[in-house]
Amino acid sequence: MSKTDLRARPIFHHTRGAVEAHLIIVFAALAVSYLIQHRGGSAIGKLVERLRPLRSATIAINGTHHTFPPEIDSGTSDLIDRITGPETRTSQMSQLRPESERTRSPAACRGRAPNGV
Repeated sequence: MSKTDLRARPIFHHTRGAVEAHLIIVFAALAVSYLIQHRGGSAIGKLVERLRPLRSATIAINGTHHTFPPEIDSGTSDLIDRITGPETRTSQMSQLRPESERTRSPAACRGRAPNGV
């Protein structure tokens, strides 16, 4: 990773709080960049170049909104899976299941039999 990848430039802050906030954001960005680079197996610049064209579009027609997801080839899909990790895929899949099939919290099940009756 280089300064060119990060587009680093001088930043001028005038208060201690602004400097600390800036450093927190920079270190968080570095940590996220490292994680993406490590999981993706390439330099962050190449990963960004490959993923940048993926855009969705939302169009309003007669008061309704229609969202069109990007077309993702299998190689890019595999890359996204490597970057996001298995824990993200599991949580995304659980959101796709109907509410009745999701695991309920113990508080939500109080007073019910284990089979939901």
